[in-house]
Amino acid sequence: MRGSRLAAPAALLLVATGCSLLDGEPNTDGPLVVSDRYDWTVAAPDTRPWRASFGDYYVCDMRAAGDIRLTSVRVHSKVEPRSVTVYFRNVTREVGKAAGGGEKLGSIDGLYGGPPAFDPPYAFPHDPVYGDFTTDLDSVPLAKDCYDGPTLQELVLTVEAGSEGAHVTGLEVDYTSGGKDYRAKTETDVELCGTKVTKNCAD
Repeated sequence: MRGSRLAAPAALLLVATGCSLLDGEPNTDGPLVVSDRYDWTVAAPDTRPWRASFGDYYVCDMRAAGDIRLTSVRVHSKVEPRSVTVYFRNVTREVGKAAGGGEKLGSIDGLYGGPPAFDPPYAFPHDPVYGDFTTDLDSVPLAKDCYDGPTLQELVLTVEAGSEGAHVTGLEVDYTSGGKDYRAKTETDVELCGTKVTKNCAD
């Protein structure tokens, strides 16, 4: 499913183009689950450079190992962004209950700007976005398993683009568990419109 926001107008991160992997890659059969997300296309405002953020990369501990530590996130792209910052968003049960849960927590589906306010001059009005954000990926324990833990834990990408735009196609999340190195992979299709990203963009 492709969403759209077509309206007028970290130190642990590695950005890579294409889809090739490093030699000697870690085992992919590990306990971390990273969900696929919907695809999004975001229209470019008049400001350059500009940023937009994308969530719904939910993470959880499939085996309830309880010892997962994220170490890096590698971003693959067809049109390379100027930069990408990866945040870990954590919403506790208490905050989730107070906010009303579900969509009322604030979906990060192509919001302009970045955490925590998402309020650059070119942003549109949006619902409040709850939770804590950090770029220190290994500082927040993952939920004990995929069904028992905080209301919400997800990775959020804040992508910066210039006039050419940006097109992100996948993530690889490196982590450790039980003294072993692992890598979880997920595909995505995030487009920030520009001169090199036009297919799903308005004229």
